[in-house]
Parts: sequence; structure tokens; C-alpha cells
Amino acid sequence: MCQDILYIPDFIQNNARTENPKKIQQELEASAKILDEYLDDFQQARQELLKSKADSIEEIRKFRQEVNARLDEMEQNSIADTEDKFKLLMKEIEDRMSLLQKNQASVTSAKDKLASVKNNVSQEFVNAKKGIKVASDAKVCVEESKAGFRSKNIKIIPDQIILPKLKETNMLLKVAEKDSLLQVKNKKTCNVKTPSDTEVCNISSVCYLEDGSVILCDNINKKLKRLDSSSYTVKEYYDLPCYSWQMCPINKHEVAVSLYMKNEIHLISHSNEMRKTNEIKTDFVCYGLAHADGNLYISDKHTSVYVYSVSGRKLKCISMDLYTSDKHTSVYAYSVPGRKLKCISMKPSKKRELNIMNLAVSEDGSKIYVTCRNNGLIILDNNGQVIRNFNGPEIQSPWGIFQTSSGSLLVASRGYNNVLQFRPRGQFIGKVIKSEARKENCPAVACNQQMTKLIVSTFGDNNIEVYDIV
Repeated sequence: MCQDILYIPDFIQNNARTENPKKIQQELEASAKILDEYLDDFQQARQELLKSKADSIEEIRKFRQEVNARLDEMEQNSIADTEDKFKLLMKEIEDRMSLLQKNQASVTSAKDKLASVKNNVSQEFVNAKKGIKVASDAKVCVEESKAGFRSKNIKIIPDQIILPKLKETNMLLKVAEKDSLLQVKNKKTCNVKTPSDTEVCNISSVCYLEDGSVILCDNINKKLKRLDSSSYTVKEYYDLPCYSWQMCPINKHEVAVSLYMKNEIHLISHSNEMRKTNEIKTDFVCYGLAHADGNLYISDKHTSVYVYSVSGRKLKCISMDLYTSDKHTSVYAYSVPGRKLKCISMKPSKKRELNIMNLAVSEDGSKIYVTCRNNGLIILDNNGQVIRNFNGPEIQSPWGIFQTSSGSLLVASRGYNNVLQFRPRGQFIGKVIKSEARKENCPAVACNQQMTKLIVSTFGDNNIEVYDIV
């Protein structure tokens, strides 16, 4: 009783074919590619989640060890304080006992001398006089001891903060999603102009130091400016020989800055007074600059990345296969002493040439993050394979890029004057700071290690913006 049952050969013979197997094959291949890409993302996310779980458990145990060590220290401090108070009280008692025993001995001696006198009136008279004096001194000693001494014991008073707080707390550490969107509040605008500045400040790069202070790269005034960690006012500056571009910390005591007008990288110590400790000369115009795994990564403004070992030996030049053109954009990696390690080349698309603005590199050097004015955010591995290219409508003229201590990326989109957040593999999370009225004003971004403060630099108004991260 089934209706509309057709024999396929008859149906094909009586009806024009509308399906194009070649086109369908292409669509299937495109679908397979998308599925592979997203499956790879989820597999990577799974591996990262497993690793983050192991890291989190290790962090909990490490924190517990730190708590135990602190409790041991507090215990020893409490015992030492008890010992100190005990010694003081015990000394007071022993000093008074010693004085009483001395008077007791004097009284006993006087008694014995007075009793031993027989048939010697003169000696009896002398011993009696001495006995009166000893008895009087003993009476005064007893009265002073009674009046000036109060029985004291040691009593332990439990801390009224620690134990109640522990009873309120169920976990040693809070568990949160690693790549959740950062939330900011309480924007503070801080003026960073110095009396010697001849131009309106253009802050092209920002970095936090381990002590919490901040160094700014003022492109137009040719200065590095160190700010106080609490007031964000300029407390010291260093004059550069020419215009600068990007800056990055090298170690606890040094930062590196790219000087594109001189084709040089300068290393600046900030331990005491800021001073140059070394310079690296290149044969290209250097713009983007990052430090990872002991190496410096330096880009020109077009298409290549070079990596150099710390001793100066060139390792390799990495080319990207995503773009096919004769023009290249380069990122060069130099060792801190100035030895070229390798070059990573990124071929631009036929339609638009890459225009590298800034670089960031993962801590282990496995991923290189590039902001390109015309091509958004590009992420590649250290073999030149493009992991992801994000160039969606949310991003326009990206400039500054910063990898947070949690691993996520912050990108300053200058065209929209906002700050975007991405996962380490380039998946877009959201907008940390949304657009405001002014445009073309968000060239650099950075967070402190504790992820409590976020700085966004500005162009053309002598200010930076400091946000609280919540």
C-alpha cells in the first residue's frame, strides 16, 4: 500500500539531474576540512584541559606546602615569643628570690653571731647593733618584694582571625575557568608626561616588571618611562637615541626595546638607574619584539621571523604557507647578547600584504602570535604552520598583543579602540574593553603577573588607562 515508491534508474531516465557530483564532492571536502579543524581544536582543548587539571592539582599541593611552611614558621614564632616572655618572668622571680636568700643568709649569720657571744659585753653590743640593721634590711626587702611583685603566668590567646577564617573556608584555592572573559572596572586615567617631553606622548608599548612597577615606551618623545607601582606616576625615564616601537622584559633586571630607525635592539637595565647594557644591530628595520625560552624574536614591518640562539647562532628561518606572494613579513629572533638565531617568514596574501605591528611568543617558544594591521591575529607554530588566522569583524587594525599569566591573549584593536581576548589557539572569547567615542587610540595593552591590573595605552593625550581586574 506504500505510495511514491520509485525505481531509481527509471526516475533518473525521466528526470533531469540537478545534483553535480563534483560540486557535492567539493562541499563534502570543505565540510570535512571544517570538521577536522574544529575536531583538532577540541582535541587540543581536551589536552589543555587535562594539563590544566594536573597543573591545578599540583598548584593546590604546592600551595598546601606553602601554607604548611607558613604554619611551621608561625608555630616557631609563637614558641619563641613564649620562651622570651617566660625568660623575663622567670628572671624577675629569680632576682627577687636571690635578694630574699641573701637577706635570709644575713639574718641567719647575725643570729648565730649574737648567740655565740658569751661573757663579752662589748662584742655582744656590736653584734646586737649589727643584728638590728640586718633585721631592718630584711624587713624592707620583704615589704618591697610584696609591694612590687605580682604573680604572673603565661596564657595563650588563640588568634581571632585565622581559625574562624579557616572554619569559613572550604577550599585552599578557588577553581575558575582559565580562559573566562576578564572583567574590568574602576578605570583610572594617569598622566605620564614629563617636563622634558617636547611632544604629546605616544605610548607604543607597555610592560609590567616583577616588582609591580611599569615601563612605558614613549615613541614620539624617544623615552622609556618607569612608573611607580601604586600611583602610576613617572619616577624615572631613559632617553633613547631615536624612535622606538615594541618593548619586552628579558629578565628580572632588563628590558629590550626595538629602535626601527637605527635597525637596533637596545637592552636597558632597570635595577637602579636606567642604563643601556647592550645593543644588537640588525640588517633590517626592526619592529615587533618578544622574548621567550632565552631567545629574542624580532620582526620587520613586512613578512619574516628570525630566531637566534643566546650565543648568536642562527637556527632557522620559518616560512608560512598561508600566503603566496613575493613580498614577505619577517620576525627575527636574537639572543640577548645579540646573536641571530632564526628567521620566521610569513608570506602575505596576494590581495593584501602583511603589515606586522607587534609580537608575542608563548613561554616555551612553541607559538608565535602576530598582530597584522590588514590581516588580524595570526598564530603559527615554530615550524611556520599557521594554527589560526582571526580576522573577523570584531578586530580592526590590531596593534598591541599580550599573553597573560593564565595563557590567554589580549589584543588591542586600534581601529575600534577596544581590547579583545583570545584563547592560546586563537579562539575569540570576547571584548574585555569595549569601544568608546574616540577612535584609533588603543596601541598597547598589558596585565600584571597577579592579574589584578590592566593597562591600556593611548595616543595623543599624555595618558594611560589603568583598570582593576575583577
